[in-house]
Amino acid sequence: MVSSPDLKQSAFDQNPQSSYDLTQEKIKQYHEDGFLIVRNFFQPEEIDPLLRSLTTHAKEYASG
Repeated sequence: MVSSPDLKQSAFDQNPQSSYDLTQEKIKQYHEDGFLIVRNFFQPEEIDPLLRSLTTHAKEYASG
C-alpha cells in the first residue's frame, strides 16, 4: 500500500453509506468488461497528489 502525507481518506472512506449505487446495467457491464469507470468518484483534491506522485516516479524511471 502506498502512503503519502498528501493523501487523505476519500469521501467514500469517510462515509461508506454514501456509496455509489450500482444499477443492474453497471453490474452486467462489470461482468462483461471486468471493470467499471465511475466518473467523478474522486474529488480533484484527491487526484492531484496522485498525479504529482505519478509524474515524479515516471520522471525518475525515465531518467534511469
